[in-house]
Amino acid sequence: MDYFDDLETRDPEVREQALLAELSNQIDNAIRNAPGWAKILSDVQPADLNSREALAELPITRKSELNTRQKNDPPFGGLTTAASNELDWVFCSPGPIYEPGARGGDFWRMGR
Repeated sequence: MDYFDDLETRDPEVREQALLAELSNQIDNAIRNAPGWAKILSDVQPADLNSREALAELPITRKSELNTRQKNDPPFGGLTTAASNELDWVFCSPGPIYEPGARGGDFWRMGR
């Protein structure tokens, strides 16, 4: 069988640890660069996200809350790290809920 690269065949434990490390990095980035996420994640320490149990403790943002946040802090409720003028497009779904568009060529985020 052909694989895209070695990441597809690595040991599951190695993969899980890499995913948890990246989760910690993503949460840290969101806290530092997106004011809305900084509020939502104010009780989260990114370095403590080292297990599935810790992942399960992250706060959930519901669609109804997202709509309120976006009304109070347009257009994205402070939940994006990019400025609106840096985005390729903005999608408006019913609600309305505004979704920031990609800043690169991999629209569906399928490549690495």
